[in-house]
Amino acid sequence: MSASIRTWVSRNFPDETLYTIGEAAEAVARSVPTLRRWERDGKVQPSRMEQMGSISVRLYTPEDIKYLREFAQTQRPGRKAGIDYD
Repeated sequence: MSASIRTWVSRNFPDETLYTIGEAAEAVARSVPTLRRWERDGKVQPSRMEQMGSISVRLYTPEDIKYLREFAQTQRPGRKAGIDYD
């Protein structure tokens, strides 16, 4: 995660606890591409998408992290040779 994104989130949302996709992925021991795939597949959604210039920043709440942890436990890790085990 870029320190500038964390700084931007902290500056723009000082009264909220929000996590970037990198922080959320780390919290649930999965990769950023896995969270993006789950989002694309409609399995999970960040609470917010905010624009930081030309970049869309996914922001997750503590409740989102709890849900992601629970969801991650239902998934088998690994996606190899085009086989999606989730």
